[in-house]
Amino acid sequence: MPTQDQVRRLVAEFESQYPEPLIDRLKWWVHVLGIDRIRLFRLLGLSGPEAARTSLKALPQVVDSHKDRAEMVDEMLGQLLASFGYDLPAFRAALHSPTGLAPKEKRRVTRQPGVIVPLPYTPRPQERTGILLNEIVAGGPSALPALLAYLREASTDVAAGNGA
Repeated sequence: MPTQDQVRRLVAEFESQYPEPLIDRLKWWVHVLGIDRIRLFRLLGLSGPEAARTSLKALPQVVDSHKDRAEMVDEMLGQLLASFGYDLPAFRAALHSPTGLAPKEKRRVTRQPGVIVPLPYTPRPQERTGILLNEIVAGGPSALPALLAYLREASTDVAAGNGA
């Protein structure tokens, strides 16, 4: 766990890099976290086929038509980063590390950033994506873990050559 001085340094570093306009912030998150464009557009509210057809160059138009969702995604990414003590490399590493279930004792006792809590059944990948997106949009206590799981799955999908 970082000290208060380390967190202050990490926050200052984050604030110096973090752009002001919303579109630039989303592009920054995509760049620093390695979020693929299809996952970004799905988070912003586009359907799967629509997201697959949309170029990153269309981000300004998508943000204009989905401004509330874009603000929500930006805010949630900031909250997730805060849950990692503003340690951007640790956050990025958690997103790109192999996903897996937490040991049973950790499932019951602690909720840690990067630990995926399993669903009581195993949905197909498209169903799981829909479940996670619904949890993200619904908000509440499960929204941030759902966003982390959604982004982690994206990194494993891309690494496996499955797209989004």
